[in-house]
Amino acid sequence: MRSSNIFSALAGLITMHHALPIAAAAPCDPITKYTTEWFLANTKPEWRTQSFDSTALFYSSGLSDRAKEFARKSQKHTIWEVWPCENYWIKDTRSNPLQCIMRSPKDEKTYFENMSRAFAMKAHHVATVMHEDIYHPPMDRIWGTVEWPALTASANLNYITAIQAYNTAEWDIAWAREKLDKFVDGTQKQIYQTLQRILYPRNTDGTEADIEKRGSFNACPIEIQRIDKDHPLY
Repeated sequence: MRSSNIFSALAGLITMHHALPIAAAAPCDPITKYTTEWFLANTKPEWRTQSFDSTALFYSSGLSDRAKEFARKSQKHTIWEVWPCENYWIKDTRSNPLQCIMRSPKDEKTYFENMSRAFAMKAHHVATVMHEDIYHPPMDRIWGTVEWPALTASANLNYITAIQAYNTAEWDIAWAREKLDKFVDGTQKQIYQTLQRILYPRNTDGTEADIEKRGSFNACPIEIQRIDKDHPLY
């Protein structure tokens, strides 16, 4: 009789387990939504109208942890502080509308390139970049292909200083305003047009800026500092 009661209780638990609702997957956002303009318009509230006046810290691939550590000690800011946590990544969260983008290496790369370009466009006066070798920096990842062109094209930037990752007392001027060339002039025009679309969206394309509040889905990791080597911002 006792075993019969135990089996009945187990059957009840199994039935309750199957009756629990399963979280539905959120509709996937298209990568076309997350333009540079979108990132400029959807920062954390405190950065919507503020620039990084000599406080933006960039870094080349593999130095994200070192850069974040240095930024905390030197009152600078890295790209990891500018947007709400859920905008960075969580591949395994069904309720995250970024899930499809993060599962596509191509779309994930585009997403973080646009985010990085927006961060660079908010840097004013002096920007700092951290390299393992300031005299031979790698230029084949986001720093070289996205952030450097955006920074050197910005009319708001005068200098880029480069610091050694593991000896920050050693530094050099990587770029100065007087070294403009035709490539910079052309990119500067593109950045100016992008900023115009952010500041005056109705005057340029007849649409409102895409400023939105993201949902309350559980998209943040326990420790956002931990990223793997495959992450575009690593």
